[in-house]
Amino acid sequence: LGKGPLNEFIPSIMSSESIDLLWDESINTLKNLIQEEEETLNRSKPVSIKDAQSYFAKLYVRYSLVLKYLGNCYDYSIQPQKRIDIKSTMEYVICRVINLRHLLVKWAPLNPDVISKDGSQKSFPWEYVDLSEALKELHVSPSQLEIDTPSFFADTADR
Repeated sequence: LGKGPLNEFIPSIMSSESIDLLWDESINTLKNLIQEEEETLNRSKPVSIKDAQSYFAKLYVRYSLVLKYLGNCYDYSIQPQKRIDIKSTMEYVICRVINLRHLLVKWAPLNPDVISKDGSQKSFPWEYVDLSEALKELHVSPSQLEIDTPSFFADTADR
């Protein structure tokens, strides 16, 4: 995701075939992401803070796109069994996006505005994370990264 025809695929009305296509693309992308993460974990070479932040930023963007597309699948799917599968997959991806967000904060480079004269940084987490390089590298606009609250939260609140 991030490139190709599904990148611009945010319709107002989706056919069952379109939902299946988006679901298949999302699941295949998710499988590839997991496989890439496992391969990266198996390599045991030291990395710099900048490399780690870049790696986690790209993962964050890619998982966020998958989450957005899964949200579209859930919103437009009318098959209850498929909605259950999509919801459980979305819950996993939401957890991973939150985890990646925490890793981005952890590996964020020092902010020059809060570095003291002796070169140390005041001890507080810097929540702003610059994703511009990852967005540029993955050819994703910031608006594509905006994630709406999953509609299944509203579905469960109505009950």
